[in-house]
Amino acid sequence: QKQPLTILCLAAAFQQIRAHGRNLAILDGLQDPGNIGTILRTAWAAGLGGVLLVNDCADVFSPKVVRAAMGALYHLPVLALPDTEAEQLLNQLECELVCADAAGRDFRQCQFTRSVAWLLGKEATGPSAFWRGRASCLAAIPMQAGVNSLNVAVAAGILFFSLQNDTTK
Repeated sequence: QKQPLTILCLAAAFQQIRAHGRNLAILDGLQDPGNIGTILRTAWAAGLGGVLLVNDCADVFSPKVVRAAMGALYHLPVLALPDTEAEQLLNQLECELVCADAAGRDFRQCQFTRSVAWLLGKEATGPSAFWRGRASCLAAIPMQAGVNSLNVAVAAGILFFSLQNDTTK
């Protein structure tokens, strides 16, 4: 059973994210504060509605995150939530969960009919089974042969800005 405060907080989060934009990011277990701060700054620049942090991401208020975010924390809703509450919020926002994954299909071929929630997994191991299993699509960034991955913050920037001309923005 949900506690009244939890319900109130999710309702406020829903309104705050909707007011800022339609697309959002979910950071699943990211540990590098520099990556988190860079992703927050990029999400703000790309017009995302907010960022959800799940599965023990690094502290969003650590000095390194705050420095790398360059003010994004003052302009972008950022919420650390348990998996089930983050999933409930995504359902309320009617977002399509898209997992960034090198094994997926070229992100430029993905077509979205709803708002997008980009799932970015832990630097070393990728997204958790909980979130990966809920993704409607695995999206890859094509790279030269021999390159197996990008830094998660770089990948986030490419994916976030890919929606700039999309009607789901």
